[in-house]
Amino acid sequence: MEVEVRLRYATLDNPAWTWSDVLQYAMQRCLPFHLMTLNGCIPLPITPSVAEPLLADFRDKVEFVRRWKTKVLNLLQSPRSRAFLFMGGIEARIAIQMGGVEYVQRALSSPSPTLPHSMSLVVDGQEYACDTVTSGEIQLLLGTLLPHPPRRVPRSLWPSSYILKTKLPESFHEEWNSRCETLFQRVWREINSDRPQLRQITQWRVYFEFGGFANEPLPSTDSQMWLDAYKELTAGGSDQWHGTLLTNLLSSG
Repeated sequence: MEVEVRLRYATLDNPAWTWSDVLQYAMQRCLPFHLMTLNGCIPLPITPSVAEPLLADFRDKVEFVRRWKTKVLNLLQSPRSRAFLFMGGIEARIAIQMGGVEYVQRALSSPSPTLPHSMSLVVDGQEYACDTVTSGEIQLLLGTLLPHPPRRVPRSLWPSSYILKTKLPESFHEEWNSRCETLFQRVWREINSDRPQLRQITQWRVYFEFGGFANEPLPSTDSQMWLDAYKELTAGGSDQWHGTLLTNLLSSG
C-alpha cells in the first residue's frame, strides 16, 4: 500500500510522465513492484533453481567472492531474473549493480512472464502472471554461505532487505536513500577487497552500529500517515487505482 501511495503521488505531481518514467522512479528508489500480464496462459509450478549452491565449506573468501560473482552474473542472464529488480530493497540494488544497464534493459524489454518460472496473482478478481525467483536464487544473490559444522547459522556477503528492516529500521524505510547507498558502497568495496567478510544476522547489526549507520534516525513517515493518504486518494468514489493498468493510471491523472 505504501508503495502504491508513493507512486500515485509521484504521477499526480508529474502528469506528463510515461510508464517508463514511473518504472524509472520505482527502480531508482528500489521500491517493490510487479510487472504483471493478464493471465493469457496457465502459470506452471515453479521449477527448482538451476543455480548451483555456494559451497558450504569454502574457506578462501576471495575465491568465494569470485565464484559468487560468476554464478550471479550467469543467473542474471536468465529472463526470469528480472524478478530481482521488482523485489525492491537491497536485492534490486545488488542486481542492478551486478547486471548493469544491459540487465535493466533486458529485464524491461519483455512484458510476458517466463513460464514455468512465474506465479499467478489475483487482483480485483482478475488473474495475472508475473516472474519470480526461488528462495535459493535470492540466497545466491546475497552471497549466502550455508552453515558448516560447527557453524549453525548461515552467513552472507550482503544483508537482506529483511535484515535492514529488522536491524536497521532507523535508516531503511522501504525506500532507498542516501544512507542505504552509503552502506551499499561500503559493503561493495569490502567484497572487492582482499579481505571480504561474511556475516550472520546479529553481526550485521554490530556492523551497522560500528559504521555509524544506526546512530541518527532518518526522518520517517508513519505507517498511519500512508494509510490516511491512501484513504484520501481513494475517497473520490469510483476513481479506484489499486490494481489499475499502468496506462490507465497515467491517463486518469
